[in-house]
Amino acid sequence: MAIANASVGTWQWDLKSQECEVNERWMQILGYERSDLQPIDIEFWRTRVHPDDVPVLAMLLERYLAGLEPKYEYTYRMRHHLGHWIWVQSRGQVVKWDAGKHAKKIYGSLMDITAEREALVQLERKNQALALLNRISFKLNGSVDEKIAQALALGCQFLALSIGIASEIIGDVYAVRWVSAPSAMGIQPGVHFVVTDTYCQLLMAQSGPLAITHMAESAFKHEACYQQLGLESYLAIRLEVDGQLFGTLNFSDLQAREQPFDETDTMFLGLLGHWLEETLSAKLHQERLTKLLDQMPGMLYQYRHWPDNHYSFPYCSSGINSLYGLSPEQVDQDASPVFERIYKPDLAHVKAAMVLSERQLDMWHAQYRIIQPDGSLRWVAGRAQPERLDDGSTIWHGYLVDIQADKEAELALAASEQRLRSLFELSSIGIALNDFTTGDFIDVNQALVDATGFEKERLLALSYRQLTPVEYQMQDKQAYLELQTTGRFAPYEKEYLRWDGSRFPVRQQGVVVTEADGRSLLWSLVEDISELKKVELLQKEFVATVSHELRTPLTSITGSLGLLAQGVLGELPPKVAQLLHVAYHNSQRLNLLINDLLDIEKLAAD
Repeated sequence: MAIANASVGTWQWDLKSQECEVNERWMQILGYERSDLQPIDIEFWRTRVHPDDVPVLAMLLERYLAGLEPKYEYTYRMRHHLGHWIWVQSRGQVVKWDAGKHAKKIYGSLMDITAEREALVQLERKNQALALLNRISFKLNGSVDEKIAQALALGCQFLALSIGIASEIIGDVYAVRWVSAPSAMGIQPGVHFVVTDTYCQLLMAQSGPLAITHMAESAFKHEACYQQLGLESYLAIRLEVDGQLFGTLNFSDLQAREQPFDETDTMFLGLLGHWLEETLSAKLHQERLTKLLDQMPGMLYQYRHWPDNHYSFPYCSSGINSLYGLSPEQVDQDASPVFERIYKPDLAHVKAAMVLSERQLDMWHAQYRIIQPDGSLRWVAGRAQPERLDDGSTIWHGYLVDIQADKEAELALAASEQRLRSLFELSSIGIALNDFTTGDFIDVNQALVDATGFEKERLLALSYRQLTPVEYQMQDKQAYLELQTTGRFAPYEKEYLRWDGSRFPVRQQGVVVTEADGRSLLWSLVEDISELKKVELLQKEFVATVSHELRTPLTSITGSLGLLAQGVLGELPPKVAQLLHVAYHNSQRLNLLINDLLDIEKLAAD
């Protein structure tokens, strides 16, 4: 009862007659009825043991009977009544000896361990599959295309199939993108087929993976794709990238597969397909990003300072070529080619800024010049944010742009501003810059500072209204109206207050300018005309003197000479008359000259 409940087969072997006795369970394990096994002898058993296991069993029995082994036990294969092989575990022991201490009868047990054996085999294959997938995911080298080709070759090796393909489906076109296959088959990346001419159409007609062990014995044996391609074994799965159908991952062979595809095979295919989908997704995203970055001016980059004190650019956009004349591959391991192209006078401050940025983990920014292939210099500007990594290295994420045109404009503007500043400061006429709305001084030149007597800081703290006496408010208001309508006001004269309260005359004119931020500024020329006013006063005094002190007596002289010349006193001697005539004529000319001088002054005054 114990044996029956344990579902263990038992056997007994008579070594002299070679006859055997077995129980019902032993017969069931091999798929026989008792009527099929009468009589049973050792030869019946031996013919059903796998040929590879017979020599080992004979050797173990010989050693056991010779006393060299404590027990007789072995795991081996036996042919089932239906023709397939099963795994059994057998144990035996001598239960009867003759007088000469020779074994006469052996009793033993037999257990079917096929399921356990297959489970162990499947577990081992799964471990192999996971180890292989781990290798594919983390240990393959080369470009993405090279990694996919290597993964397909390893997949063929694991599945014992000769052809591995990752395809892309575009409409009705099946395009081979990556392949591992014997060269004699002529399947290369770039080969195109019509989808309906491939096994892919069978995959698309169902959900999940498609596994065909022997096409000629399957339900698809009449399909046109089989008649055309002749593939006997086929295992495939869909590839989806970013939620959209990309193509298929398939393995196949011209020969039928000895063993059906099992759970481990489909698991391996699914995980390999997932890795491929992630790889393709990253590849497509990288290609899109690269195309976008190629359209951007300058370059984007990652710059890394390693713990062993070497530098590299793990990532660079293609813009590095236009700036440095280098490719990303030339600097991904060593950044020295970049530093060799930086203009030597600028190199020190670039490195100093980098050291400070790394120490404080603050934004790095710098402007510097790069030596071009023709020897010319080009200005660039960069910014990058540092990040400390767990291994102690520092990596910067940043960009670099060409600012040559902006720098040239900046330098030209600086030179222009310097020239204007020189004119501004050296001008003998006062120049003031005021906020048009508030009237506050923004800047003044030295000439205006000297004229007012204020210190420059004190003057800048005032507004122009504080320098103007109240009686000139109407003139200033008129000038303000002109500025609002025409943007400038014509020169007019007024007075300014000095620091001590005294006044001095000025001639003032101005123009309004609007800056980029919309702020309105007033530029004014404030000319100190004190000396001019003094000259005008002297001129007026001179004219008054000429008019009153010179013209009046000259008129009397001219009149008297005229009377004498007309003979009022009688006839004069000829010589006297001649001299009188000259004096009279010259006095008339002098009179005309004085009148002309006074007329000119009158016109100037008008």
